[in-house]
Amino acid sequence: MPSSNTLLSQAKQHGSEFVVKVNHRMLIDKILARYSSDFVVCRELIQNADDAKATSFCFELSCESNGLRRETLHNSIITEIRAVNNGEIFTETDWERIASIAEGNTNIESVGQFGVGFFSVFSFSEEPIIVSGEQCMAFTWRNDSLTTYRCELASVEHSNLTSIILKMRMLSFTTHINEISIKINGSIVFQVNKKKKKIVSLTEETSTFNIKSISNMLLLNSFIQTEQTFSIANGPSMTLIHIDVNAKLNIDEEFHNQIRPILKKSLPSNMRIQLLYTSSDIVSKLRSISSDNVELETQILNSLLPLNYHENQIIPSGLVFIGLGTHQTTGLGMHIFNHLVPTVERENLDMQDPHLEKWNKEVLAARGQVVRFIYDQLMSCPPQWVFASHENVLVPVKQQSLASRLTLLPSSEAFLAYSKYIHSFLSLPLVPLEISNNGLFNELKLVKLIQEVNFDVIQHTIQTRILLLNEFIELLHWLCSTEVNKNKDFIESIFSSIHFRDNDNSPVITLERIKHYDKIYPSPLLPLPSNVIPSRIASHISNENFNKHLLLIPLTFNDLLNFFFPDDQKFLLTDQNKVVYLFNLISRHWNNIRQSTKRSNERYIIKN
Repeated sequence: MPSSNTLLSQAKQHGSEFVVKVNHRMLIDKILARYSSDFVVCRELIQNADDAKATSFCFELSCESNGLRRETLHNSIITEIRAVNNGEIFTETDWERIASIAEGNTNIESVGQFGVGFFSVFSFSEEPIIVSGEQCMAFTWRNDSLTTYRCELASVEHSNLTSIILKMRMLSFTTHINEISIKINGSIVFQVNKKKKKIVSLTEETSTFNIKSISNMLLLNSFIQTEQTFSIANGPSMTLIHIDVNAKLNIDEEFHNQIRPILKKSLPSNMRIQLLYTSSDIVSKLRSISSDNVELETQILNSLLPLNYHENQIIPSGLVFIGLGTHQTTGLGMHIFNHLVPTVERENLDMQDPHLEKWNKEVLAARGQVVRFIYDQLMSCPPQWVFASHENVLVPVKQQSLASRLTLLPSSEAFLAYSKYIHSFLSLPLVPLEISNNGLFNELKLVKLIQEVNFDVIQHTIQTRILLLNEFIELLHWLCSTEVNKNKDFIESIFSSIHFRDNDNSPVITLERIKHYDKIYPSPLLPLPSNVIPSRIASHISNENFNKHLLLIPLTFNDLLNFFFPDDQKFLLTDQNKVVYLFNLISRHWNNIRQSTKRSNERYIIKN
């Protein structure tokens, strides 16, 4: 068979040429299938407006109804949507690009990258129209092929606005947009504004903010903190804290050359890392409001929060934004935005291409560095408002010793503990050990807004809670440590009553007035005296620690036999399973029994 090069040459020289046909309608349907999330059209149009540096964005809806009564509008059919923004009008390049599918935006400052987002409007309209400046472009269909018509507008129709007009067939991070409104039949029915107010930086150290990213691909060199107030016209408002960090690009040309063909543009020489999070007063209000009684406008504002309130717990639920919010969560009570590279539908980060993976991981790590900087500054030098009112401050805690995530609680409900053992067995809302020595918690303790765990708290908790097996073992380790320092009275009080279970589904075992530990290892099916620590726990503690620190003595076999055969324990001999294990145990220790019997002249008589 000829080589591939020969076949290609023959085909070009002697073959008939046919242009590959594209079914535009099916292609756009496939694009829409990738853009299937809620409100994607609105989000894409807002993002496009922000890329054009618009400061205002308005949805104008036209309905069949001529009235403006809410009850009428709810039942009206929307006939047309106009998305109007005051951004830069279309250039010749913009007109050419908007008529090309997947051409991509070559502006390095813009969020859009793939050139397919605009085509989400076809889920609303068969024939969208764009009006910008002095020109307009209409999209129309010829069978399954999409065609555009572009024309000059009459001078009286010229405008400094850009409008996307969607004749109906049936939130994001924004750099420039400060106002979004919705009009129905020409009247504003909803409007939200964003106002910024620069506030004093966390500390004076932010004036010399200078951090290199993990692989030195970014230099973080400026730090600006603002309050951003979101207000609904004639309705509620909400103020969030916004951090804006400038990052200077510092990558080698070889890596840049690898990533340019994928992005179809260069990376910007400077980029911004933005964080949005809540103040403590908002979180406190969130805890006190019942979701059943929240008005719609308040629900809209609450949707901005990077927190969820679920089952009386505040759960961090920040999102990664790439212009639009993605499905990627931050694991923090912060939304974060930066020049990350998403998959084509902009719902997830692209971690398939090795170069994009390296870039995305570096940017994510840089965000983590910024978050850590903010946290360290707040912890080392807490703001005065924290203590001025002597009111609770929300602090991160683990509700249980084995909890996998942190939640937020008022400081008066939280505890500090400075021992790794205490954190491993005490099921109280404890501030994580790693941060408990920071300045904030030291100050909270001084003004009695948080309590430190002491012996009384531990004793009360142990006697009123059910320990898991691992927690019981860690408790014994702690009692053996220098932190307890052979405090005989305290150890006796702990051993006066302990409730534990092997796992969440096991029965509860109660130990009282503990005096012994078991190293005989009888079957778990056989009972033990209630004053004996079972071998499955005792095996984790040395005999020396039991004797020297815990003041316990080993259980002898004679003690065990005396426990097995009083009158109230005869059930052991009537239980077929238990009696087998019992006689196996006796046979293993028979020599010890004979010697003990000979010395003491005692007889053990087993009666039926």
